[in-house]
Amino acid sequence: NINPTIHNITISNAFTNDIIQIKVNAADDIGISKVAALVPHAGIPTNITLNSAPSGLFEGTFKGPAVAGNYTARVYAIDHGESTTTQDKQFAVLSGPDLTVISSDILFSNLTPITGDIINITAIIDNLGVKPAENVNVAFKVSNKSIGNDIINVTNQGTARIQWDTKGFAANKTVVVIIENSTGVFESDYSNNKANASIFIDGPDIAVQEIALDPDTPILSGQTRKVTTVIANLREIDAFNVRISFYNNKTTLDRRISFEYIDLPAFSTRNVSIIWQTAGLMDNNSIVVFANPDDLPAEPIRNNNIMNVTAFMKEFVPEQIPDTLIFPQRALPPIPGEKIRGL
Repeated sequence: NINPTIHNITISNAFTNDIIQIKVNAADDIGISKVAALVPHAGIPTNITLNSAPSGLFEGTFKGPAVAGNYTARVYAIDHGESTTTQDKQFAVLSGPDLTVISSDILFSNLTPITGDIINITAIIDNLGVKPAENVNVAFKVSNKSIGNDIINVTNQGTARIQWDTKGFAANKTVVVIIENSTGVFESDYSNNKANASIFIDGPDIAVQEIALDPDTPILSGQTRKVTTVIANLREIDAFNVRISFYNNKTTLDRRISFEYIDLPAFSTRNVSIIWQTAGLMDNNSIVVFANPDDLPAEPIRNNNIMNVTAFMKEFVPEQIPDTLIFPQRALPPIPGEKIRGL
């Protein structure tokens, strides 16, 4: 019996944080019982067992170190007689893909948008590493809400593109671009995978200017009352299908009295009226008007959308009615039969 022979050791896909493959061609006159290797798994020396493959080789994988550089794999081939041969294989681990994005590389097609406009956003993704990256997921978010994503391949540089429907967005908004962890992409550095850029989105300014009650306070509980509110659009931007909601005391769904939808062209004013049924209400009660509670269309200013007035309700006390009515008896005068109706 002679010691096993290690003919060849091949190490491939040697990139930082990636899955490195090791293949060993070993033989022995009485057969190989086991092949193992001491490898820098994730940068830590670790023993792994190589499995016999259909190719006739012994194969295995390990995670590459996070730092590029020169490393050594020590291979052990053991035959059925427990004779062992050891051989070292030096190999270089190269920097894997290092994808990065910076704020100045996030570009908007329209720098003065109005809420509801469609904006094209592009983000240039650079690869500072050696290995190309495929099927990279680039996500775009505003207020932690996804506004789109793009799947791209990046050899040296790539561009991610989305279209952003700005309906529901107004005021200063920060667009965050995130290079997500993608299947099969193992980066050497994940700390540079996020950047952001800000943009101002204009919109109307819808304000509640006045609330009038008819009849005015106080009234009897249960009496209907007309509520009229004055709603204005203070900006040069039209607002369509705006909801005006009326509430009793609190702006919760269970306290909502009524609502209407109106159109408010630029710099226009509208009166909106409802009938308030006050049955069951007593003492002080507030009527609250909330203009555009859903923020559709979105507004850059939201500090003038609510107004309330307080109305006093007093109890209705009916005039007293006696429990018993007494009619005194009196004699009826005689009436000839022909004067009786119906005879």
